[in-house]
Amino acid sequence: MLESWMEALVSIIMPVYNTAAYLEESVGSVLAQEHRNWELLMVDDGSTDDSGKLCDRLAAGDSRIRVIHQKNAGVSAARNRGLEEAGGDYICFLDSDDLLDPAYLAWFLRKKEESGADYICCGHGEKREEAVHWGDQPAPRPLMDAEEFVCLSLEDRLKLPLVCWSWLFPKEKLKDHTFEKGIAFGEDTLFVLSLLARGGRVYYEPLPHYIYRMDRAGSTLANTSLDKMEKTVKIWRRIQKLYPQGSDPRALTDKVMLGYTAAVQRKAASLKNREKQKSYRRLSARCWRAILPAKRISVKDKLRLLFYWTMPQCSEKVMMKWKGRV
Repeated sequence: MLESWMEALVSIIMPVYNTAAYLEESVGSVLAQEHRNWELLMVDDGSTDDSGKLCDRLAAGDSRIRVIHQKNAGVSAARNRGLEEAGGDYICFLDSDDLLDPAYLAWFLRKKEESGADYICCGHGEKREEAVHWGDQPAPRPLMDAEEFVCLSLEDRLKLPLVCWSWLFPKEKLKDHTFEKGIAFGEDTLFVLSLLARGGRVYYEPLPHYIYRMDRAGSTLANTSLDKMEKTVKIWRRIQKLYPQGSDPRALTDKVMLGYTAAVQRKAASLKNREKQKSYRRLSARCWRAILPAKRISVKDKLRLLFYWTMPQCSEKVMMKWKGRV
């Protein structure tokens, strides 16, 4: 008799919007999975290129692929539609220009069985042109409660972006949990953190089973603008409210907020937008007062963030010269 994890059906949800140039390679990485019991839900979110037709052609070649066409409503609506249609025991997400390592699903399911954790999380590599860069992988700390995982992530000790595509979610955990519509940036960070705020155990190893494409025009992680940065701040203001004042996660979300508000100040200064500079300076001040008593944030980090907030343009020049990044 097969082990239960080998029998599990996994629903892979792929929102699709104008990525015809990458779809065949992305779907090919699903077809190459060592674990064969999966369904791929391709949600064509009103593409204006040939993506919709290509989805249909790819589905015609494998009965495990289903295509859903809908009017353009955004990535959150597309993922939610996939959640509604998913028939699997487990859920994972794949962006339509990214790739999966062949062991992605098998590793997830095996670790779920072995660890007994509620959620399984892996690392990722970054694809630029033809090369995949793995980066520095931290030492594994496999099993922890959700709050500790959130804290380690916000401290950047896991070197892991808080996004939905590096996770295996039991479908039962997502029955009343969806992506918030109308959010263009950070929707999956809000999705993951609001789920983990409910508690549970997380198994994490920094194995790069997911490959994120960095070299596509419009790639979310590769894109920055004042508008995007402001929307990111709004998301983190929502995330702050997930945790009570005085808790470690709340202090660390305040720390993240201070970093983002300082970045908005720098961007606004470069655009000579005085109004936004003043507005985000006041918000930075509130974040600074919140992190001052936090024991989990080092004095060094507090001083660094004070420097970013009070002298945003100077700090950028100093840090770029010293470390090559802010």
